[in-house]
Amino acid sequence: MVTLHSLSLQRNPKAALQEENVKLAEELGRSRDEVTSHQKLEEERSVLNNQLLEMKKRESKFIKDADEEKASLQKSISITSALLTEKDAELEKLRNEVEYHTGCASFHAASLCSNAQPKLNNCVSGHSAQGRKRLCQVLAFSCSDSRV
Repeated sequence: MVTLHSLSLQRNPKAALQEENVKLAEELGRSRDEVTSHQKLEEERSVLNNQLLEMKKRESKFIKDADEEKASLQKSISITSALLTEKDAELEKLRNEVEYHTGCASFHAASLCSNAQPKLNNCVSGHSAQGRKRLCQVLAFSCSDSRV
């Protein structure tokens, strides 16, 4: 079996070799381009992998920082809550004290008014009619208010 290639080799071996050389050179060029392209892709993959690792490190740091901030805020909330509870108890204690002292003051005012009523007439006698009226109003208001 004789092929076309073998026929061309028999007629013009130099031209056939040159043709084969050109084909092999083209194939070699394509192979080199493919290798170069493959190398570029490998370099790009390496760069992307490095970027990914760096991003994972940053993400991990952000998560750690966020967790620390969250714990700090929770601690602050807990302390604030405890302080509010303490202040509420203190406020209730002060309200009770005010209520107690108000009761005492009312008792003392009522006692003073009952003791002062007989002396009121003597006290207002030295004042003008308008002054006596005003003084009586003030004292009467104080005495009536303290009995409530």
